[in-house]
Amino acid sequence: MGQISESQLAVRYSARAFFNSFLRDYEGDPRVLVTDRQLSIKTPKWELELSFSRKSALGAHRYQDQILLSKNGVTELVSFIDSVSLIANEFGASSETDLFIDQTKNSLANLEIILKHYISQRRSDRPHDYLQSEANLLLGHPFHPFPKCKKGLRPEDLLRYSPEFAKSFQLIWIQVPEEQLVGSLSSSSYHSNISELVQFELGPEFLGQVGWLPMHPLQWEAFVASGRADQIQVKKVERGKNDWSALSSMRTIYHSESTYQLKFSLPVKLTNSVRWLYPHECLRGAQVSDTWNTLPDQLTEHFGVQREPFFMSLSNEDGTALIESMVQFRNNSAPELSHDRHLLASLVEVDPFNDRSRLFDLTTIQAEQKGLEPAEFRSLWLDHFLTRVIGPLLDLGSLGHVYFGAHLQNIILDMKDGLPQGGC
Repeated sequence: MGQISESQLAVRYSARAFFNSFLRDYEGDPRVLVTDRQLSIKTPKWELELSFSRKSALGAHRYQDQILLSKNGVTELVSFIDSVSLIANEFGASSETDLFIDQTKNSLANLEIILKHYISQRRSDRPHDYLQSEANLLLGHPFHPFPKCKKGLRPEDLLRYSPEFAKSFQLIWIQVPEEQLVGSLSSSSYHSNISELVQFELGPEFLGQVGWLPMHPLQWEAFVASGRADQIQVKKVERGKNDWSALSSMRTIYHSESTYQLKFSLPVKLTNSVRWLYPHECLRGAQVSDTWNTLPDQLTEHFGVQREPFFMSLSNEDGTALIESMVQFRNNSAPELSHDRHLLASLVEVDPFNDRSRLFDLTTIQAEQKGLEPAEFRSLWLDHFLTRVIGPLLDLGSLGHVYFGAHLQNIILDMKDGLPQGGC
């Protein structure tokens, strides 16, 4: 990789995600020309040119680091952000241009911070278990104009709560009158379901008490700052005993010994949207769990779902859910397998510091241990992946009439001896 800096790497991978995303929307536009050698964007006033370092049949192109701008008969190098500004003003709605550019700048700045932290901690040398795989999704969506946009976070919040920094933190628990909680379960069922979590987080002396609701520290801070806490009869505020870690989505948190993972409404804009939870979304999780119970065993032998059986929130005056306070409870399935469980998106993402995916390294090591050629073991890996993960996923649709979007960030692989055994 030579002496390329983290700043230059951030620009390289931001530009790759931006222009590949742009081509998905505009490759057929008459202002856009793609040849075997380069991408050209030509308007009456200017032309941008980017040469491919590798052209992909699937659109995952790689580009040379230089972007050329021709304008008024002069050709010169232009920065990535300046090229984004030209494109946004030409192709976007004028009312949204400034926001679009700002979000792209935010993503670029965050990626540079993430890469600097990653290399300073030498995290690429650490065992790649489940939690590490969630934290090691460094680059984000490969087809997105601002994959690492995290608007609404102060610099210290980014370092503490964003998963790429592999930090841990404690939860805030508030106690309110029972009638101020509303969710998908009755009060008695809710308190029964969270009793083990309450004991784990607060201690056995809190068992039997009602009205407890966990909150993410960012969620609680925003709740207090907005004045909403003054409108709720908060009886007690406690800090949880355990250190939780953010998963790749940031708003979902994990502890290996907890009964549940917890997914929160957060006042943070990640990529395109502020990550609020809504009751209809949470109910869909419960419906998936109910549907799963009706499927024959042969459809669920190798592929499962992380069930989200219920949610809870504070109540508005009209009895509806206070969106900013919502939390969804997700079953923490098979935490004992965490050392052989991997987020697929992280496994296949290229490490920007060595230009290899973790899957490439894993299959190289496993091939050597088994006395096989790397190509032979990779063929075996792909066969297991297709038969144990993709095949069952397709069978769920064709035979079970249950359809999933096969998003790499939503698939977790269970592995044994370096080979996929199933997923969820």
